[in-house]
Amino acid sequence: MVRAVLKNDGEDPFKPEIWGHEITIERYIAKEGTSGWKARSALDADRAKPRSTSRETIVTMMDFFDIQVDNPMTVLSQDMSRAFLSTSDSSKKYEVCI
Repeated sequence: MVRAVLKNDGEDPFKPEIWGHEITIERYIAKEGTSGWKARSALDADRAKPRSTSRETIVTMMDFFDIQVDNPMTVLSQDMSRAFLSTSDSSKKYEVCI
């Protein structure tokens, strides 16, 4: 499971009447290959139980916050990003590794 907590306040929050001042997003990936998304709203009565959330809703949130989850720089560790940035051959920086 991967969990991210987003602050949802300031001048332009994402649907604050639904999500409140904080949104917790969870992604579950099972070794069998199944996966799912869930989100918690700061306004949920029982914050211990995340609501099932469609991938479309998550994508809409990420677009709103300008978070690019498909961007490999988003998930690089500090060591990996240091190695990536110090690569002298710029063509290496555009290789896709799977």
